[in-house]
Amino acid sequence: MKRYLLSLLLFALCMLVTAAGAASIVAPGYPDGELLPPGSTGVFPVAVGGLTDAEGVYFNLTFDNTLLSVESVSANNAIPGSSVTADIDNESGRVEVAVTNTEGITVNETWPLTPIVDITFRATENVGESTMEFSGIPSSYSQGFGEVYFDLIYGGSIAVRNPSTFQAPSGTLSSGQPGTFAVGVDNLTDATEISFELMYDGSYLIIDDIIPVLSGAVITEAYAMNGAHGEYLYELQEFGLEAVPEEVRQNLQQTPQYQNFAWVNVEIPDGLTVTDYTEIVDITFRPTNLTGTS
Repeated sequence: MKRYLLSLLLFALCMLVTAAGAASIVAPGYPDGELLPPGSTGVFPVAVGGLTDAEGVYFNLTFDNTLLSVESVSANNAIPGSSVTADIDNESGRVEVAVTNTEGITVNETWPLTPIVDITFRATENVGESTMEFSGIPSSYSQGFGEVYFDLIYGGSIAVRNPSTFQAPSGTLSSGQPGTFAVGVDNLTDATEISFELMYDGSYLIIDDIIPVLSGAVITEAYAMNGAHGEYLYELQEFGLEAVPEEVRQNLQQTPQYQNFAWVNVEIPDGLTVTDYTEIVDITFRPTNLTGTS
């Protein structure tokens, strides 16, 4: 089962901290994976954390050579003074890297970790997902000219395919007149579930309805806050906006902006594979008594 989670105008800041004193190394595409269209190139870092005055870092990274090849490995300028030696073997799908630094490599443990090298990959014309794993020789660093193994090792992944895109509703409403606008997607493969959160300016818009337009699609969850909160939570059930007081409906500019959003979850039992823009749901908007752009 493939699930696609998409967010619009939604920003999150995440910070992770490893256990105290833990030396870490992270492969390209950790934790959520990277994307590379077929036939294209992309630069992806290997990152490290929790090192103090290390003289060098050593690792062997493996990948699927039917999907990817390595073109080059270079030092990332986040750590000055590094020299890189790389043994690239695209026939077996591996690259062995040694980084030395006479100034010492000192990086903290705060995520995202500090990139130490950049690896340029080229995608083949095949489509699939390649894991990025540290294997073979142990991933290690040099401390006091002695070899020390990393405490935490994180693999990643790079998918070779065209990017999936998501199109939010767009259009113009006449004063006092509702209108229906589509949410659409393209470049999906075997998608059985699509979820999205849509944020909008409740000073100008109210969501009246959300319905599926894709054949076989079923909305399993949908609600629009429309500036309401507490006992006035607007869920798309048979009572619709009757649960929202008129003064809230017509004066949404007085409510906090974060309360104006919609959440939709769509299940597609037969799966959806598309390469062109395809509409999945229609959203009906109604303008408030104000004019402007949301």
